Amino acid sequence: MGGPPYVAYITGRIPDPAAQRATISQMVILNVGLRVAAFALAGILFSRALWIATIFLLPIAFAGVWVGNRVHVSVPPAMVARMIGGALFLTGVALILRTL
Repeated sequence: MGGPPYVAYITGRIPDPAAQRATISQMVILNVGLRVAAFALAGILFSRALWIATIFLLPIAFAGVWVGNRVHVSVPPAMVARMIGGALFLTGVALILRTL
């Protein structure tokens, strides 16, 4: 769950939204790449079900990136920050309720 702290840090350090998106994208690619390498070394990547799920979910991931980029370009930064904050709040509430 490292994404929100990365985003908060980057948005506080880089004022240009395009540079923010590029930096965050590269951080995610590096993070996921390191995890894939670690999983490969641990032998976890050899499951057939994992690869089938990846084939089906990869187009959805690309669509999410495309939609997110379009929204981020067309919506003012303050609104994006409120949307992200609202999503994080609802996720946190759901997690708290789930533990009760």
